[in-house]
Amino acid sequence: MEKVNIVKIWSDSVSKENLEKILSDAKKWRDKTWEKFVFISSWAVKLGKDRIKSLNLDINNFSNSSLSSIGQKYLMRLYGDIFWEKELVA
Repeated sequence: MEKVNIVKIWSDSVSKENLEKILSDAKKWRDKTWEKFVFISSWAVKLGKDRIKSLNLDINNFSNSSLSSIGQKYLMRLYGDIFWEKELVA
């Protein structure tokens, strides 16, 4: 059975620099062991709140599910930017 590592990234600790470090460390470990990683982050809600606030809208009018849907787009873009710029994961 193949080993899969689950890595939870807390929203309070997420920044582009932190994600780059985490993904770089995971790549180094993967290259040594061939293990796979699954990253879990709750940062989508925070990004959704930030986006709604930047539009001068009241976040109280949005559920966490809605905020997560809005923020997920930006989170995936950030992961993609790190992935393609740094070529950290295959």
